[in-house]
Amino acid sequence: TILATDCGASPQQMVYNGLTIGTTYIFTISNEATGTQGTFDVCTETTNPPAGCVDNDLCSSPETLALTSGVQLCVPTDCNTGSTPGPYFGTADPCYDFLFSTVWYEFSTGTNDISVDVTLNSTDLNAPHYAIFSTTDCNLFTTYDCVQGSSGSASGTTPLAPSTDYLIAISDVNGDQGDFDLCLTLNPDNNFIYFTSNSML
Repeated sequence: TILATDCGASPQQMVYNGLTIGTTYIFTISNEATGTQGTFDVCTETTNPPAGCVDNDLCSSPETLALTSGVQLCVPTDCNTGSTPGPYFGTADPCYDFLFSTVWYEFSTGTNDISVDVTLNSTDLNAPHYAIFSTTDCNLFTTYDCVQGSSGSASGTTPLAPSTDYLIAISDVNGDQGDFDLCLTLNPDNNFIYFTSNSML
């Protein structure tokens, strides 16, 4: 199983996240066919990521957000440092394929909600991106939106169905890690009409 690959000019510094404790990993070093052969130095180090950055780094264990229709909810500053990447859809689109450290949240729409506003800001993630999904098994996904930001910000409004559970994944298309601020607002259907009936005996 190949976990990751890197190619580039020396010197290089690579970080691989989502490793399993107690597992042995093997890495190889080579050069391109036209590259120069010779000696090299390599140093490895393992680190433990901040606990608060990996508690929701799997689709199967997202942080639940209790949203109220029409009320903005801002998550206390969170982070993706050391979190597991994925999912991968093979689209060759860095917005849809989460190649780097990713964290997950889940939320549900109410009976009258038709869209969600998302605002993602960070001084650490230069090109933050997020996608909104639904899934029952974290294997097959339905994608509703993907927004790739720049200069530390990404935002958008996504149409959604009422009374439905959704997931939102947060990452950075360039592999940046660090703190970010996330705010969501469910938007109700203002044209929704309530009917009441009175009966007389």
